[in-house]
Amino acid sequence: MLMELVLFGFRQNLSHAKWPLAITCMLTLSACASQGTTLAQTDAANLGVSPAAAKTLDGVGEWLDPRLRSLKLVAGADLADPFVPLVGGRLTLSFDWLEDDVKDFRYDVVHCDRDWNVDRLSTLDYLQTFSEGDVTDFRLSVTTANPYTSYQLQLPNQYVAWKVSGNYFLRLYDDDSGKLIARLRFCVFEDLLKMTPEARRPTQAQLDRTHQEFTVSSNIREARVDDARRSLTLSVIQNGDWRYAYHGQLPRRLSGEDAIWDFPGRLVFPGHREWRGLDIRTLLSDGGQVDEVVEDDGGITVYLRPDLYRVDDAVEVRLDINGKFVLGDFDNRLSGRSDYATTIFSLRSERDRSIEPLYVYGAYNGYQLNEANKGVYNELTRSYVFRTLLRQGYYDYAYVSLADATVAPSWSEVEGNSFATENHYNFLLYYRPYGARYDRLVGYRYFQIDPSGTSSNLRR
Repeated sequence: MLMELVLFGFRQNLSHAKWPLAITCMLTLSACASQGTTLAQTDAANLGVSPAAAKTLDGVGEWLDPRLRSLKLVAGADLADPFVPLVGGRLTLSFDWLEDDVKDFRYDVVHCDRDWNVDRLSTLDYLQTFSEGDVTDFRLSVTTANPYTSYQLQLPNQYVAWKVSGNYFLRLYDDDSGKLIARLRFCVFEDLLKMTPEARRPTQAQLDRTHQEFTVSSNIREARVDDARRSLTLSVIQNGDWRYAYHGQLPRRLSGEDAIWDFPGRLVFPGHREWRGLDIRTLLSDGGQVDEVVEDDGGITVYLRPDLYRVDDAVEVRLDINGKFVLGDFDNRLSGRSDYATTIFSLRSERDRSIEPLYVYGAYNGYQLNEANKGVYNELTRSYVFRTLLRQGYYDYAYVSLADATVAPSWSEVEGNSFATENHYNFLLYYRPYGARYDRLVGYRYFQIDPSGTSSNLRR
């Protein structure tokens, strides 16, 4: 891979020789490193998960085989996070397997407590049906440079159907070897308690322009909640990414019939920036973010235009898809013919080892922070270079750092943070009275920050 990245450096030097030196050497990191470190440390301190627990809170789950691609678990719509009601909720699992033959996969679901530990319930306690099933809906690719097979699964179904609320893992296995190849999170909720989130200015002055803070209240009168101060806990997730989450927050106080979570400086999230977008729905020409498309005997390679740092840029308010991706093909619009391409990202930078390692980040790779998504610095182009295999579609992505981030990756070093960024949040309310055997998920609320950043809750 290193040799390929060096060759990429020669290609970039040739194809961009006309660029001004000022752009080629854009933005040394000396100015932003000190501020970025401060924000990264603040985010690590604020996010409500201990470093030990954070090891299990890896994005949307675990992807354990490199042949597994374009994996997503959604609640109906293509961009909907996997939170479904107990009655009438539907989930769709879809993924590609990078082989030109049909493979057998099986799956099961397991119930977890509010902290995502598999609990002690038996399958009879939380399932109405069998405990596992086979993935039988598949389609082979047609005349593609990179052959693959697409699979799809609908849940619940005649083989696996849940009967209680709470957190669940969907586990996917290679049926031949019995190996676990993926583990994904989803939540089943009861519509028992309503929540009212409210966005407010961060109580810490240094976070006023960069972060988003919340208070939450829930009326518990009709639900007859026992000992709400000890039995109700709140979790909050940003953009469906479990790396940016708070867990197990007990109410701060009760006021009349309301349980209230209004901890100053507690429910605070880095605002991030609007995600970068990549459109590769066509591989027949360059344009937009695509600089060059090369096809040879080894397949298709897409070289993207170099990205630049955004830390010191003016705040850009626009709609994105909050880190998600949508598969699509403008070339022939026929199912099974969209292709995979080796996609080369690059980030122009004077090297600063203090912010390494850097990763390209998004739902398309499960928000995984591993070697496959880590940048390699190329001295020839003065760029961090990232290589991944993507199917034709539209993708959101960002560059994140693990420098000083003990809980969640930091956007502070490359992208920056802004209070005005459009983010969405999932609010989950768990209930476990004394003596109960599992955590019920009794309330769910989807909440979106106004993209203008000027809603009544976010006025500056």
